[in-house]
Amino acid sequence: MFFFLKAPARRTAILATILLPGLTGMLSAAEGRSWVADSDENAAWLIYGTPESDDMLLSITCDKAAKALTVVFMTEPVSAKNPEKLPLEISSEGGRVSLVGEGKRSEMDDAYSLEAKTPVTPELNKLLTDARRLLVKAQGAGQAEMPLDDVAVNGAADLVKGCK
Repeated sequence: MFFFLKAPARRTAILATILLPGLTGMLSAAEGRSWVADSDENAAWLIYGTPESDDMLLSITCDKAAKALTVVFMTEPVSAKNPEKLPLEISSEGGRVSLVGEGKRSEMDDAYSLEAKTPVTPELNKLLTDARRLLVKAQGAGQAEMPLDDVAVNGAADLVKGCK
């Protein structure tokens, strides 16, 4: 069903299909969540969630050809209405970046997420590579703090390198 997409888009669509179903949208740290990082010649990705489950809180994917990052943050809108766009702030000891996330609701499980696309700026580079914790806030829809372990730090370096 994803055969018509180019390789990076197909990979992102397949990852989203595998990881998004059944998400609860809870923003508190869940036991067992950890970072997973990987890359190939077309993309690099860094995902925070529970391995071998549908639980994903944050995904950052680099499309190397487009030199762009896609950030997906699982959250819930504050109102019953689904906001189409919400301010999304990512911060760490390395700095702060503000993005605008497009709201999407999964038809499979009704989970709500924000997706933002951005180039790798010097500020984003520093934010991802000079930190030990990451804080993601969706204006009016919650926040999550994630510790950055060695997997995350090395994965963030691959993301930045692949998208420069």
